[in-house]
Amino acid sequence: MRKRWLLLAGLVCTGILAVAFVCFGGLDCVLFQVHTTVERLLGETPQKKVEAYFASVRRGDRSTALVRWPADQRLGEEYEARRQQVTDELLSFGTSLRYQVIRVEWWRNCCEPAPIDVPGRAGVARMWIKVAGNTGQAGLYIFDVITTQGYWADAGGNPVRRWALRDVYREGESPLAFPIRAEGDRLIWTTG
Repeated sequence: MRKRWLLLAGLVCTGILAVAFVCFGGLDCVLFQVHTTVERLLGETPQKKVEAYFASVRRGDRSTALVRWPADQRLGEEYEARRQQVTDELLSFGTSLRYQVIRVEWWRNCCEPAPIDVPGRAGVARMWIKVAGNTGQAGLYIFDVITTQGYWADAGGNPVRRWALRDVYREGESPLAFPIRAEGDRLIWTTG
């Protein structure tokens, strides 16, 4: 009789755990969809942050462009110099400035940063953007758009993300705000 009771208790516990796993897994999926929809409605996407920056640059509005790429004293003088210099470079394209997103590399920025395949789980969007103007000038820039707080995603919690343009640099230069890059299967930490 005791064995039957233990078997029945084991089956009930297994059933409860299975139902909880399905329910909470489903709830997480629903929350994920709701949060990403809210982000799009609020304009809180990496693409919208880049569009807003370029709109200011195209208008020749340097001060608004610099507001859209916020200063960060923690990143030091080199970062501030880059912020000013790259904005001035892009302003030189004038109203004929055009840009095209070539590719986006999505990263998780919580716990163990690494590239990931699911944009909705990312805390960093590294965007390769070709910039051109009517004068024939062109350049390939990398835009790092990062969540304003660490984004936990799969590690627990799934809040609505807030994004900010954190770094813009020419291809071949090292990132300063998110100083890591992928080379094949290797992650390379840079020191600005």
